[in-house]
Amino acid sequence: MQPSGTNPIDGDHSPGAPSSGDAPEALLETVAAYRPMLDVVRFLAAIWVMLSHARAVEGGGVAVSVFFVLSGYLIGGLLVAEKRRTGRIGLTEFYFKRLLRIWVPYYIVLAFMIGLFIARGQWTAPGFHERTFAALTYTYNLINDIRGNIHPIWGSFNQIWSLSIEEQFYLAAPLLIGFLPAWAVAPACLALATVSLKVSPLYGGLFMGVLMAALTSRRQAAPAEISPPARAAMIAVFLAASIALFVSGQRGADQASLQTYLLACVIVLTAYYIPMPRQTHGVLRTLGLMTYSYYLIHTLPGYFLGAVYRRVTGHA
Repeated sequence: MQPSGTNPIDGDHSPGAPSSGDAPEALLETVAAYRPMLDVVRFLAAIWVMLSHARAVEGGGVAVSVFFVLSGYLIGGLLVAEKRRTGRIGLTEFYFKRLLRIWVPYYIVLAFMIGLFIARGQWTAPGFHERTFAALTYTYNLINDIRGNIHPIWGSFNQIWSLSIEEQFYLAAPLLIGFLPAWAVAPACLALATVSLKVSPLYGGLFMGVLMAALTSRRQAAPAEISPPARAAMIAVFLAASIALFVSGQRGADQASLQTYLLACVIVLTAYYIPMPRQTHGVLRTLGLMTYSYYLIHTLPGYFLGAVYRRVTGHA
């Protein structure tokens, strides 16, 4: 999916250094250096989703929950750091970056998909225009919830339900954090995460990610500052949580359960502190930057192969 933006699959890494004119408490913020393991998490979660759509593994929804927690953590961390550093949120800059990094590739691919559907005469299917409007307005998840099913035509691009949730979060998060005093962000996110898990669980992971960012955004140790034993412990916990989440996904775990989100939080937080050799940073950053594009287009091969299969066999 593209330059480092934010999506289930995409997120900024660095809020920038405080200037000499910043408030004293802002000097407690650690400048967020590049964290290569976060790109590893993003890439592996995307691969999990793609393999699940290919019916090779189960639990693709669980992998999407990892994306939600990661997005909440990265975006929440940037916004909370900016709020503490400057006392405000630069909404224009934030939304402009999202537009360039997320909307442009999204609408290019969406236009291509709609063109394919129309070229194959599929636009006459009942509910097609309703789903098209939902895709254009990032409300696809809401239409799925209202209709209670996956549209037979739009099923080949149904992954946009998760992108819709992400975009709704990107619209609301800077407004929420900008309105609240910095100290109130963590309590507010705890309350929102609790309510979400009861009312609309798919949003819970995003608020849990912001909560985690708000609680850990001060005096974070850089990977180089962690002792070797602590680093080994972080790696062990990361691997244990990753294996546990993958196994639970294969056993049909609820993608929006508290257990799933807590394991995702452990994976993201420990990944933040795990260093990788500097010579790998370029490759890992590239994988991270491309993940959003992979996620956007990964159903296209299935769409074309499905068409060939139907033509050759006469079966759906």
